[in-house]
Amino acid sequence: MRAIFLVGLLLSAAPACSSAGNGGSRNLVDAAPVGGDDSGSIEAGTDAAVDADIDGHMLADAAADADAGRFADSSAPNDASTSDATDAQCEAATCSCEQPPYQSVTTGAAHTCALRSDGTIACWGWSGDGQATPPAGTFLGVSAGYGHTCGVKSDNTVACWGLNDNGQAMPPPGTFLSVSAGRAHTCGIKSDNTVACWGLNDNGQATPPSMGTFLSVSAGYDHTCAVKSDHTLPCWGRNDSGDAVAPAGTFLSVLAGTSYSCAVTSAHLLVCWGDNTNGQRDTPAGRFLSVSTGMGYHTCAVRTDHTVTCWGDHTDGKATVPCL
Repeated sequence: MRAIFLVGLLLSAAPACSSAGNGGSRNLVDAAPVGGDDSGSIEAGTDAAVDADIDGHMLADAAADADAGRFADSSAPNDASTSDATDAQCEAATCSCEQPPYQSVTTGAAHTCALRSDGTIACWGWSGDGQATPPAGTFLGVSAGYGHTCGVKSDNTVACWGLNDNGQAMPPPGTFLSVSAGRAHTCGIKSDNTVACWGLNDNGQATPPSMGTFLSVSAGYDHTCAVKSDHTLPCWGRNDSGDAVAPAGTFLSVLAGTSYSCAVTSAHLLVCWGDNTNGQRDTPAGRFLSVSTGMGYHTCAVRTDHTVTCWGDHTDGKATVPCL
């Protein structure tokens, strides 16, 4: 994993609230979704969250100084007064800040991306390989991997950007319902509900089951999990920490991370399995709409009241939801 040394640059470029503990919760203001659908998701149902809309605002170029291009931040304008106000606000013991009604957000190793209501993508965090620099155009969903990002475009084709050393950013032709970017492989649900994967396959992580239809798929570090049409949950690939051994039961969604995985059960509870080095598997209590496991040992989830909470590794601000 790439070490991040320029943390000060990232923090100065991204006015974001901090709160006690490793993560924190953020209220989603005016979170009523478009079209009357009351669902909210962090890669909910599918990793690309095809059905989700996000109301955010434009990317601010946070990489204009010495290390230009390596950090990208879309959370706030580059304005000193805004930064000062945010800093003052976040000195409080509990920070509650206004933010867009994020309905879909996806966490990578050291970057995060989200879908705005106009279909464009906003990303922030580390962008040394261009993973936090999305292309122009409109998208139905987005998924952040270790060093690359992929999205389902409005025409249902897949576009990827960032690191491509194993072909993980070279999607096949065809149309897709969703896409999931892992460490060095990517998988997607095709329009016929079968799974297609590409990129590194040294542990069988890019070899999906040949039989059955699927609702969603999630590509992790070296393993992959998917929700089948009957809501059961198969996983495949590397299994050193039990990360590819899913629990029994029925599930709404699943996210495969770095040697661990988390899923939302049919009862809207969270369950995680595999490695727990940084507490990334320690799920909070409550009912949830969706969950997202990062490549950098952190996890975020959307509660049923449309607030976001994150836990686990907090370096580089990846477990801090940005303010307006």
